[in-house]
Amino acid sequence: MTSGGYDVVVVGSGYGGSVVACRLVAAGVDVCLIERGRRWAAGDFPTNVVGLLLAVRVDSRNWGVILGRKDALFQIHEQGDSLAVVACGLGGGSLINAGLIARHLPERRGTRGGRKSGTKTGTPAKPRRRPR
Repeated sequence: MTSGGYDVVVVGSGYGGSVVACRLVAAGVDVCLIERGRRWAAGDFPTNVVGLLLAVRVDSRNWGVILGRKDALFQIHEQGDSLAVVACGLGGGSLINAGLIARHLPERRGTRGGRKSGTKTGTPAKPRRRPR
């Protein structure tokens, strides 16, 4: 390492950046991990529609419009024919992937790849052939 500097600078704290930074540090490398976004604590995530709308930033270079806070969780960037939706915060894309909640759907008897209703072992149901 040079005096007062780092051996490696890792840009982004998402899935890729955080793993690379962790492994480099474990190998004794001096690492600087930089992230554009802020730290999001569990209580900071939006819990209703209004909160969700306030957690979005839209940056359209095509229209010359920027709406939303600079540190918004969801960032939508449009330029030319490209559109990107990214997470902005310590943890990168893992912030929004980990925050998804799926509604529990009741199991259906005989569904392809599902479980038979009432089985304790979770044995998959036998696939049925579709009538032609």
